[in-house]
Amino acid sequence: MEFSPILDHRWENIAGTKISFVSTISVYEPQNENFRISFSFRGKEVHIFLCDRAFKGVYGKCYWIGIDANNGAKHYLRKCKESQIPTKMWEYDTQCKKDEIISDNTEKLLDKYQWNHFSVSKKNNTITVSYFNITNQQLKEILKFPDHTNAFDINHVIVRTEGNDTGYMKIHKANNYLL
Repeated sequence: MEFSPILDHRWENIAGTKISFVSTISVYEPQNENFRISFSFRGKEVHIFLCDRAFKGVYGKCYWIGIDANNGAKHYLRKCKESQIPTKMWEYDTQCKKDEIISDNTEKLLDKYQWNHFSVSKKNNTITVSYFNITNQQLKEILKFPDHTNAFDINHVIVRTEGNDTGYMKIHKANNYLL
């Protein structure tokens, strides 16, 4: 089922949130193993962590999505084991890169001055990240990670920028984002 972010008049009423190295959003019904959530971002780089648990800066197992990561050089999705998510700037466990996919799409998807729209979903143990192209009004898949070994439930969504950069985010809550 294709999903497009909310881009009609309702989008203007969605509150924006300033994000920095750590901002946390919880998925409200974690018992549902399939979900879809859409975001709008404005900034240079964004990292989205889909975790089985997160409490006071301690993260469990997470899927780590990087959009325009490494100074805009790439988009990736990594599967990280317990406590492999960096809690200090620019420090991370290289073991997390063992289960990594890198997007073939090399175009920059974020901008400091313009909102860009994304959808992240998990269905049948496959994580999919899509980008909404404003020009042609199409949702384009940029990352797909089928996890058929030791997939885990996602109970927390953590969003942040990297380093000292700040950005802005809107969560598209006008629709029910759980499947």
